[in-house]
Amino acid sequence: MKDPMKEYDIPITSLKAGVHTFSYDVTQDLMDYFGYEDHWDDARVKVEVRLEKRGSVMRLDIDVEGDIRTWCDVTDEEFRLPIKSSDSFTVKVQEIETDDDQVIVLSPLDTVLNVGQYIYEVIVLSVPQKRYHPSYVEERGDVDLEEEMDWDDDDKGDDDWSDEDWEDEDLAGEDYVMDSNVAPIYSTENTESPSGDDDIDPRWAKLKDILNNKTK
Repeated sequence: MKDPMKEYDIPITSLKAGVHTFSYDVTQDLMDYFGYEDHWDDARVKVEVRLEKRGSVMRLDIDVEGDIRTWCDVTDEEFRLPIKSSDSFTVKVQEIETDDDQVIVLSPLDTVLNVGQYIYEVIVLSVPQKRYHPSYVEERGDVDLEEEMDWDDDDKGDDDWSDEDWEDEDLAGEDYVMDSNVAPIYSTENTESPSGDDDIDPRWAKLKDILNNKTK
């Protein structure tokens, strides 16, 4: 049987230094592989992955845009909800593991980077927790209701790496410039509040449970 995650392998050892772009058409199959359930399905998502390779440290940018089938939280009417988001990760080749969710650690013996899990995470976190059918929003004419579907600025990451960022990773080279039309970022950073586990984003908590079970 074909490995459904195989198509998300990036052969990092054979890539030259620089920026490399990969495109994927992601369907519900990826969601089903990880067993995620949250009252939505039939994902149809275009994904662009950019990998900036510089020695033993790399930058991974993931942009997702598409839609899912879901149901209105108020009327239970079915509709397709557009989603659009981005996230960035640092990829390090080293022996020491890290607890930082934005850092991907590869062994010096690894020859590929599989981006399937990270695409999956960005898609899941791009879906708002509250979902309203467009006709319901229009009938209500409720500005606050529409704002509930937008991400807070506090949840958006910084998509620019300065020279200092690269230097912090013991790297030297040209400035890294993001595309000007990159989608707004909903970052998996800072989803856990210092006040305790009760404030963890429920989507992120569910993701961690699923991924932990996959690695057992």
